[in-house]
Amino acid sequence: MHAAARSGDEAGRDPRAALLLDVPAGTEITLHDDGATFILEPGARAPHSFSSTRAPAQQGELRQVLAADVSIAYALEANDGGSGGNESTLVGSLRVGSSEFAVKCHDQDEWPGDPDASWCLTWLATTRVDR
Repeated sequence: MHAAARSGDEAGRDPRAALLLDVPAGTEITLHDDGATFILEPGARAPHSFSSTRAPAQQGELRQVLAADVSIAYALEANDGGSGGNESTLVGSLRVGSSEFAVKCHDQDEWPGDPDASWCLTWLATTRVDR
C-alpha cells in the first residue's frame, strides 16, 4: 500500500513536494495540513504509529542511511508509559534527496515488554519524494 503526505514551508522548500512511502495493508492514515499520521494495527491496545510533518525537525545524535538518497538523524526516548506499559518514541529528521521531513514514531508494549520505536525505520526506508 502506498501513502503520501505533503511537505514544504516558507523557507524555500517546494510546497508541492509529496512524501511517498509504502505502508502495510490495513494501516489507518490521517492527513493533516502539513503531513500525515499512520497507525498500524488500528484498534489494538498498543498500536504502532508514526507521523511525518514539515521541517524543521528535531535532529538526534543517531544517524543512519536507510536507502539510496534516504537518511535519518534521530533520538530514541523511553518512558514507563503508565498502565499501558512501557513506551518508546523516535523523533528525528528524515532527509529524502534535498527534502527534509520531521518524523515521530511510537511503540508501546505491555509490561514487562521492551518497546522499540525504531521499528518504523523499515517503512521510512521506502520513502521517496514526488514533485
